[in-house]
Amino acid sequence: MGSYRDIESKRRNSNIELFRILATLLVLIVHFNGWFVGGLPTSYEWSTFTLQEGAQLYIQGLSCCCVNCFLIISGWFGIKLKFRSIWKLWLVLIGVYVPCFFMNCILNHNFVVWDLIDSVVAFSRESYYIQNYLILLFISPVINSFVEKNGKQITSYALVFWIIEFVMEYIFHNRCLYIEHGYSLFHFVTIYLLARAAFLNKDFLLRVKGRLYLLCYFVVALIIASGRWLFASEAQYWTGYSCPLNVIESFCLFLFFAKLKFSSNVVNSIASTTLFVYVMQVSSPVIGFLKKIDVFLLCNFSYGCYLLSALSVIIVFFILVSIYAKMMEKFLNVIFSPLGKYLENKTLNFFIYE
Repeated sequence: MGSYRDIESKRRNSNIELFRILATLLVLIVHFNGWFVGGLPTSYEWSTFTLQEGAQLYIQGLSCCCVNCFLIISGWFGIKLKFRSIWKLWLVLIGVYVPCFFMNCILNHNFVVWDLIDSVVAFSRESYYIQNYLILLFISPVINSFVEKNGKQITSYALVFWIIEFVMEYIFHNRCLYIEHGYSLFHFVTIYLLARAAFLNKDFLLRVKGRLYLLCYFVVALIIASGRWLFASEAQYWTGYSCPLNVIESFCLFLFFAKLKFSSNVVNSIASTTLFVYVMQVSSPVIGFLKKIDVFLLCNFSYGCYLLSALSVIIVFFILVSIYAKMMEKFLNVIFSPLGKYLENKTLNFFIYE
């Protein structure tokens, strides 16, 4: 399994891996930009509107596409139901959940056996992104077969599917489909289909100059921020992952990076730790520490100093978790590699879509 990872690392497109790193940083920025301290205001007054509120709104507009960015990468390259994909995902989860469980035990002086079992099983723990992505892996053979059979004809289907998401949530506010502003399997499938369609039409999409995509990204972010200000009470409809503007913004940012061409083993190596960073920053007690840091910085510094300090914390956190991820990966591979190889051989007939 180790040799496979080495080969896969060499095949990675560094421009897309850099995009993956940026998407992870955007997740952290979203959380530091108000989520840790209870969210952005639900109403604004023009007479008392401040530069800090404006900057916060625009940062939100720039970074709210973070999760869509990850999904676009999956859809662009396509995912397959492979044992090693699920195995690698599980190793990341226990590499975060189990140590965090023991940290909670020490901090709270409380040991609960069921919580330990939950941490080891890992996939049972409530985590919308991980669990939706896992199910997307399992249904990917069906989607991929449809795409392979119909080719570019899926473009119209993907667009109609996206329109359905928009109409049912944004016009009729339908709840029975559980679109949930993008926190759902429905949205994961939508973005996956759109990204597969984009890949099939990449010859056309990549003719556009990269700077135009980048300009579009910044302009759409401004529109999102403006809408979030004007309709603050309906914030989720402007910054939610299923917001059409959010989707457009994420594709523009991705296509800008897709046009870049370079190779860097350093970038590829760092990018391989991004899932670790993503899971770690929302895991208890880490999330509690980050909230305290965010509140302290926000309450004790001017907003300009806060932005610099928060960005520094984000970068340091990313670096520290990346180092931890590399160490934990080696440790877990030593312990679980025999079991992984055994299970891969035993499940070979089940995972027939490799």
